[in-house]
Amino acid sequence: MEKFTNWRDKGTGIAPFQPPTTQKEAIFFNKSIITNIIFSIIYLTRCILLVPLLVLSPFINLRLLFLTGFTSGRIKIDYQVNGIKRSQLSKDPQRYHLQKGYLYVVNYSSVLTAVVLQYVAQDNRSIKYLIPSESNDLYELTFLQFVNFTMSGQSLDVTQYGTQIKEISNKDWARYTWCLFAEGTCSNGKSILPFEIGKASLELIFDDSICTEVIPVTIKVNNSLVTPLGGSSWRLLWSLILKHKCLAKVKVHEAHSLINEMEALDGVRESLNDGDKYKLVSKSLGIVEKRKFVNEFRK
Repeated sequence: MEKFTNWRDKGTGIAPFQPPTTQKEAIFFNKSIITNIIFSIIYLTRCILLVPLLVLSPFINLRLLFLTGFTSGRIKIDYQVNGIKRSQLSKDPQRYHLQKGYLYVVNYSSVLTAVVLQYVAQDNRSIKYLIPSESNDLYELTFLQFVNFTMSGQSLDVTQYGTQIKEISNKDWARYTWCLFAEGTCSNGKSILPFEIGKASLELIFDDSICTEVIPVTIKVNNSLVTPLGGSSWRLLWSLILKHKCLAKVKVHEAHSLINEMEALDGVRESLNDGDKYKLVSKSLGIVEKRKFVNEFRK
């Protein structure tokens, strides 16, 4: 669209904030309508059966359980780790999943990224979702806060959704799996946005005696399931039911040293973009420009 050319990167031609254009599902003329109805009944039934847990167990992340009642079995994950053969992964996949005591920098293109991380972490209860603000501060979000920030808040002001963290103790470092969404806001996944946090800020929060490297993790989902402007969670879940499967491609890249690499985060950003620095959008297309885009898009 011509009116949005200001938010199209001049070097690559990529418009990172543009939401996907998908055809509406013609439900009553869909040749697989019977299959759709069957799958819908199955997954709605599963969620109804989960309701008693909302009352009976205070020890489970029930909101997560309720959400993944819809998505469980709907997401197919293609998991890759740099330097590890698929044959090795298939023998012992848990061994190569995301571990506690590591800092992973994850690209941010869909709310489903948070769900996918639950499947590829050794302990899904240990995940910490970290998102930087425009002022370079770092905020910690729960799973539900991440969903609300992405879908309701258009991922623009994390200060309204998370809790600021100023330092991380050695004890906490070892107890959790740290997932940093360094772009600070959601895009459509066609490139990697500029990072809203710098190396100096990271070093103030993460003691270099415990955090010496960062590991990039790229997660790509179907183009129709990216959520750069948020939207309705229920519509997204219904889309998952109708489409039957979401293919999530996960790739864990080679680690970058925070100590030895002066431009470590630039290297991380390039890795997240499959090593193609020429398809990275300009560093001017960050949260400030996305906010302008959202305002213009909704006129």
